[in-house]
Amino acid sequence: MIHYVRLHQRQQKYFADYGDLVTFPHTSILYYEGHVPLAGYLIVKGSILLLRRGKIVAEVGPGNLLGASEFNRRQPSPLRAIVTANGQLIILGYSAMKEIHSCPEGVRMLHEIFGEHNWYWNNNKKKDKKEMQNPPNTTNSNEDNHLC
Repeated sequence: MIHYVRLHQRQQKYFADYGDLVTFPHTSILYYEGHVPLAGYLIVKGSILLLRRGKIVAEVGPGNLLGASEFNRRQPSPLRAIVTANGQLIILGYSAMKEIHSCPEGVRMLHEIFGEHNWYWNNNKKKDKKEMQNPPNTTNSNEDNHLC
């Protein structure tokens, strides 16, 4: 399971166009161990601490994307994620991920990052486990997407 991935500069710029830049003035919990992240998080400044059973297992810095795979697949994370004070993140929520996935370039980039067989767009928030294990082949149109 992918918990975080280092992005190339080109990938960081691409995702920055879709997400919202948020500054966290205080240390804040992004998601809890055993919970599904509410978004993907691209670190711009500061760091995110990843904890398992209350112990720090990693400190992730700028240029890393985390939570996106678990968010997309609606899978609980085995880790808790805490952003440090004054951290800046690009938040890639449902609408941002939907837009990214509606662009051929976005799909190529996601496959490049996560692997073609490890990423598909799950646009139904209430998919059951059987459907998520066997994703349908989908085609996307970019007619309503201004960034494609």
